[in-house]
Amino acid sequence: MLCKIFAFCAAERAKTNSSSNSGNPLHWIKVSHVSRHWRAVALDSPSLWGNIVTTRPRWTEEMLKRSKMASLTLEADLSCITPRISEAIQLALQHITRIRDLKLVASSSTLNKLITSLQINAPILQSLSLSIPRNTRFGVEGDLTLPEGCFRGDVSQLRALELVKCNINWGSPLLSGLTVLKLSDISILARPTTQQLLDVLEKMPSLEILHLQEALPNVGDETISTCAPDRIIKLLHLSHITVTSTVPECVNLLERITIPADITYHLNTRGTDITKQDFSGIFNSFSGTHRADSDAETKNSQVKPINTLHIQFVNPVGLVVKGWLRAPLGPPWGINSALQPDLEQWGNSGSINLGSTKAQYELNFSWRQHEPAAIEAIIIGVCQMLPLTKLKSLRISHSSDVKKETWAALFGNLPRLQNIQLKGCSAETFIPALREEPIFDQSSPTPTGCRSLLSAKRPGLRRTKSAIPPVCFPNLRTLTLEEVDFVDRSISEPTSSMAVSTFMDCLMERTEKKADVHDLRLTSCSHLFEDDVEKLKEIVTEVSWDGIERGGFYEDVDNADLDAYVYGYDDMDANLFEYFDDSDGFGYGGYELPVDMFTTADLEL
Repeated sequence: MLCKIFAFCAAERAKTNSSSNSGNPLHWIKVSHVSRHWRAVALDSPSLWGNIVTTRPRWTEEMLKRSKMASLTLEADLSCITPRISEAIQLALQHITRIRDLKLVASSSTLNKLITSLQINAPILQSLSLSIPRNTRFGVEGDLTLPEGCFRGDVSQLRALELVKCNINWGSPLLSGLTVLKLSDISILARPTTQQLLDVLEKMPSLEILHLQEALPNVGDETISTCAPDRIIKLLHLSHITVTSTVPECVNLLERITIPADITYHLNTRGTDITKQDFSGIFNSFSGTHRADSDAETKNSQVKPINTLHIQFVNPVGLVVKGWLRAPLGPPWGINSALQPDLEQWGNSGSINLGSTKAQYELNFSWRQHEPAAIEAIIIGVCQMLPLTKLKSLRISHSSDVKKETWAALFGNLPRLQNIQLKGCSAETFIPALREEPIFDQSSPTPTGCRSLLSAKRPGLRRTKSAIPPVCFPNLRTLTLEEVDFVDRSISEPTSSMAVSTFMDCLMERTEKKADVHDLRLTSCSHLFEDDVEKLKEIVTEVSWDGIERGGFYEDVDNADLDAYVYGYDDMDANLFEYFDDSDGFGYGGYELPVDMFTTADLEL
């Protein structure tokens, strides 16, 4: 019983050190200092000493002795190596026949010296990770090509392989029977051909995790082929795939593999000189890889609908789309801590916290030149290929180059959409979409699986004058606005009342159509004042506001009081500016402003 308790202590400490890269990895050893009996139990349990510590070289040899013939775990970051640490690593690698998990991070020269000693058998090795840092204090590290004789012995138990900036022979025995394969930053000349990559994947019928970052076959800037691939590899046990490369290279892979429908799918792709802002090949290949549903071997694999969707425009030219099957518990983005109710309440309302769980779908698109039409086309393509029929929460950040009609067509008819969160300029075109009437045009852009929903009503159906007209987003209950500027840019002297009044008209119109918003949350908004919030409370049942007024500081201040309002001085301090000498043309001279001249409010302004 004591041995099991000690094992939990050692495992918890190892987990903490691996996640935080700090602390004493031998902290758990104090359990052996309590009594003679406890010390005897600890010393007589070889498995407790199998997690070899190399940061304290004098302990490496001692732990190797105490572990006896138990399996070993060796993880070492040699970015900052010393002679004693190098000796400790080499000593531990002499016990390669006992090592079960091996992870080394080092420069290409250091790693090359270490792995030359790994030409013997590793019969119980289950996971191997060799990484070269992308950048060091001495500049960019070069690649490493693994020696031909490396691990030529028995590696039959190897199930997980990770290589970062390490080139490998594609016929290596390491590339067989894996359940986890992660390859990153393979040099252009060392990348596999399409046939070599398919041969490798064919040797991994039980593959569960596939991560290929800048490691796909180089197809250059060729146009995407419209011909059917001559060879398709079935990865029926795959649960997570991550691909990072250009559009042609991603399409070249995705068209040649069959994967389950309920897979975690992360894609980071960029346009080339040929494809530019055209990602239609990605959308088509995405649909093709999910045709495994029709196979008898994957009949239990079904596409699960997304619960929460996040769309964000990333400067200068990029778009990120993330989808979660279930909304993680936590308050929504940007809400002030003083306004946060219980986490359970937020979870029931469909709000999510970005950092809480991994997204089921994560799609990153980047291109070279900014074109507003490209953003709208990409968003339409993504929403058409994702299962959004049961979407409950929608988050849109800084996406202004989309027409209100498009927002209404994509999301306005979703029956379960209750929570919408808008950040930045996204509100400029999305809020007007809240006033749009539903679109029942079969040719309009709609998410996957929503065609039957739109065809439920006939396009030519007329309504009487007394009937309440329909409205998009009929079940919207919670609306969150973050970093939204309520200034009206249509007039030369912007004020907040015009823009806020327009927003109020939108809320009033929805109330009249029996689709009122029950919960309105405002945070970090500009040109929004307390009087405006009070008026909003007359329309919306629950209004949460962070209470901070931003923007519009000069509107109620005449020029005579402007300096005193901003800089905090009066006429008696006017001689302060006598110290400024503008003779050098820079407007300042040698006078240094007092540290306490400006208050916190001044700095915020």
